[in-house]
Amino acid sequence: MGSKKKEKNQAKNNNPKKTRNKLWLEIFSLLAIFLALFSFISLISYNPADPSWANVPVEGHKTQNFGGRVGAYLAETLLQALGLLGLLFPFYTGYAGIKTLFPDQARKLPRRLLVGFLYLLLLAPLLILFPGNIIWHGKEFPAGGLAGDLLLSVLSRYLNHTGSFIALLCLLGVLLLLTTHWTLSKTVHYLVKIFKSGASQIKIKVTRESLERNKAKSSLKLAEKYAKAREEKGVEEEKGKELIKKEEKEKSSPATGKRGLRLGKKPTVGFEPPRRPEDEEAQSMLLPDLRKSGDYRFPPFSLLDPGKPSEKIDRNELFDKKRRIEEKLREFK
Repeated sequence: MGSKKKEKNQAKNNNPKKTRNKLWLEIFSLLAIFLALFSFISLISYNPADPSWANVPVEGHKTQNFGGRVGAYLAETLLQALGLLGLLFPFYTGYAGIKTLFPDQARKLPRRLLVGFLYLLLLAPLLILFPGNIIWHGKEFPAGGLAGDLLLSVLSRYLNHTGSFIALLCLLGVLLLLTTHWTLSKTVHYLVKIFKSGASQIKIKVTRESLERNKAKSSLKLAEKYAKAREEKGVEEEKGKELIKKEEKEKSSPATGKRGLRLGKKPTVGFEPPRRPEDEEAQSMLLPDLRKSGDYRFPPFSLLDPGKPSEKIDRNELFDKKRRIEEKLREFK
């Protein structure tokens, strides 16, 4: 069985017709690759002053195109006829030539040429609508070339420019569905995903800015509140200092000295007038005996000092902070 299969394969390979077809395909691939390279160097070295069917050079002008006069004519033809699509011509031609060399790809060549022609029919008029014109090496060309201009004029006669644009987009979408792995459902899903991601980023950014603004406002309010409290505390401290100074002045001037000044008499040094029992009894009633009496001790006078003012808490501010924190927690789930 194995020997029979080998014989069949050898017979197929030795088939003169198949060998001739393979030779012609290789010749086509070689010509396509050569045309792609030649058109590429002709386009990149295009000079509007070179001789062509659209331009008559001045006397003494030397052709600057890398492909010579043939390259100049070819570049001018591609740019005038196809516009922006003329710049893609070398890449598509080279792709078709290289693909034909692979096994089982030659039979797809007619399909590739037909698909390329259909894309040309749809993209050329679309490029006339947008962007309109292109500039290549200082010379302006229609973006869709003369082919696009002609096709768009035919469509505009029946659909106008707006209708032609919508119809061309629809036909281009159908062609993409038929010739590629692109699907409309995946595109819509991808766009929705991008939109949700963008909306989420914007929402996070807006929320962050709102939090920063609220934080700045809260900090400003707290700073004003503490500044006011410090001012009130400073006023109370000044009043307390004035009271202490007054008390010290009163302590530094004893009653005997005052009485002596009022009467105009000098107090006798070392002389103490005898105290009456009534004076001692009255003094004992006015002031308690601060001497120790058993284990009991009288409380210190510092208990009579004025206390520090308590900080007032704004309940509305606390509830507002509570509400904002709950909102942010719900927002981020």
